[in-house]
Amino acid sequence: MTDVGKSSFSTSLRTVPAELRNHYLEAGAWTEDTIGGFLFESLSRHRKLELHVWSETHPYVGTFGEALDASLRVAKALQDLGIREGDAVATQLPNWFEAIVAFWATVFCGAVPVPIVHFYGAKEAQYILQRTGAKMLVIADQFRSANYVEQLDGYRGTLTDLEHVVLVSGGSSARVPEGGAIPFPELLASTAMERPVDRDPDSPALIAYTSGTTSAPKGVVHAHRSLVPDVDLGRRWRWYEDERPGLVATPISHASGLISALIKPAYFGRDIHMMDIFQADKALDIMRRKNLQLQTGPPYFLTSILDSPTFEPDDIELVRYQVVGGSPIPDATVERAALLGVCLSRAYGSTEMFTLTTSGFDEPADRRIQTDGHPLEFCEIRICEPNGEAMALGTPGEIWARSPHLFIGYMDAELTERFFTEDGWYKTGDVGFLDEQGYLKVTDRVQDIIIRGGENISAAEVEDLVMRYRGVAEVAVVAAPDELFVERPFAFVRLYPDADEFTLEELREYLIDAGLGRQKCPEGLQFVSDFPRTPSTKVQKFKLRQELRERATGTRGP
Repeated sequence: MTDVGKSSFSTSLRTVPAELRNHYLEAGAWTEDTIGGFLFESLSRHRKLELHVWSETHPYVGTFGEALDASLRVAKALQDLGIREGDAVATQLPNWFEAIVAFWATVFCGAVPVPIVHFYGAKEAQYILQRTGAKMLVIADQFRSANYVEQLDGYRGTLTDLEHVVLVSGGSSARVPEGGAIPFPELLASTAMERPVDRDPDSPALIAYTSGTTSAPKGVVHAHRSLVPDVDLGRRWRWYEDERPGLVATPISHASGLISALIKPAYFGRDIHMMDIFQADKALDIMRRKNLQLQTGPPYFLTSILDSPTFEPDDIELVRYQVVGGSPIPDATVERAALLGVCLSRAYGSTEMFTLTTSGFDEPADRRIQTDGHPLEFCEIRICEPNGEAMALGTPGEIWARSPHLFIGYMDAELTERFFTEDGWYKTGDVGFLDEQGYLKVTDRVQDIIIRGGENISAAEVEDLVMRYRGVAEVAVVAAPDELFVERPFAFVRLYPDADEFTLEELREYLIDAGLGRQKCPEGLQFVSDFPRTPSTKVQKFKLRQELRERATGTRGP
């Protein structure tokens, strides 16, 4: 393990084994590129391409060149404010132009971006800012029902490392945070730096937070070496020749949205189009007007498009080829898509390793849909017993992975130690098997998470807060089937004797007030006298999930 050193955050990260490192370098999977240099060269090469932000409140139309120039000015402003190499710069912004500029500027000045999902509540944002020791926070004043200024005022006093707050305002009447803030336009007024700061390709380039099995989100640290290869892998496994730009609706505060909107288009030379609020009818209108394809994302993007009352037969060309990841594809979606002529392919990956497996659109339908595909170039998979012993083909076990775009560790050194082996294998916590043709089938997950529309929700995080509510003796939060989002959180609650029951609305209001993101709140509630348990009294959550699946399908299990 090696210490990050110059970084303003403190953590221990793994060292890639020498044999594996040499292999990646000799094979060309790794280069000496940094993400800042990579983006600068790509954007400079495609200055005339268009950049569109589709938003009712913050629309933007410009060029790559204009956005590049703005980012270089903001990068110089960050330097003038004392932001140095390795410092953490956090942002909590929707898919707006300012979010693009803030990310590019951060990497250009050598700092480490920490994107916070825009719908995270105060509890998650405070934890992330404390853990990373962010020196700067860039926030919107508000977006939809979220008031970021009000949230920040509640916890700013706990952030000992935070030196600057930058505010993206929605209007002249916007509230300013207690302690003040720098208006984003002031950064844009700076002079520009000439070139990005040089960085060590092995140094941290991104800290992305994802919900895990614990109540606190996990900080996933990527190096420059693990970000750049993911882009190049896209070129190496081109599955079809559709050169149209994509419409990105996934939040760019997610690693998948960030790469799809802010990195890959610059490399491939395609216009950038992104929405801050996904609405199927508006997305259809945009794709028709600009001849766009729907960008890769969770299944509910596709199903929402197909369900739109404005969807017409000719629109099938806008969604003809779809790589779907982030959550399982329901059988009903597969059948409907096939009837309409949509060619689907599944993909498997995570914030920790991006896309690990997928299938080409020219491969047989049963391979594309019934499996999660085969490993991309340089990517390796092992199916293992808990002790690391390899399983036979067709036998389920824990999925272990190695790849050049695998992250370099968690912010929590204990997690890094737990999930990595000495020879560089990452224990994903997912369960699956490899067939005789080398295709992966993910069958279950060890991790106690709920995947709602591609967003990971930690059941433990929700349970911790529910347990503090009046009368709650015990709670189990599990995934319930959902036609649109595939899964949604559902709470089974056991009350203390004589405690009064409460409504789902009362529980959700309490959780939101406690700082939990609205999307993480339970969308179903059931009171129980007791839970199904193992002989050691552990709650058998799989039985609760099975009960909810049976209700949804009207069937009964054995």
